[in-house]
Amino acid sequence: NRLGASAVRPPTGLGDLTAEWLTEALAPIAEGATAVEVRTKRIGNGMVADSARVEVVWDRPTPAPDRFVAKVPVRASLPAAKRQGRALRPLQSH
Repeated sequence: NRLGASAVRPPTGLGDLTAEWLTEALAPIAEGATAVEVRTKRIGNGMVADSARVEVVWDRPTPAPDRFVAKVPVRASLPAAKRQGRALRPLQSH
């Protein structure tokens, strides 16, 4: 694993996938390049994670990826039950 151990805080949602965050997170393989623009497009969402297509514009050529799919926890603003993957349903009588 070329990324190795990292002190970069994990993203808590798609909004955390910023140019600054990606520059820091991919620093071990970016060879000094800086992310200058990031575009995300949600391609899936689930009970505990969202998936997005991510496109990164780097300030110079780099071996770091310029396109990838990211899976991150759902937004912290969602109800706790959904963040934990539990559905709340009323009891139904037959």
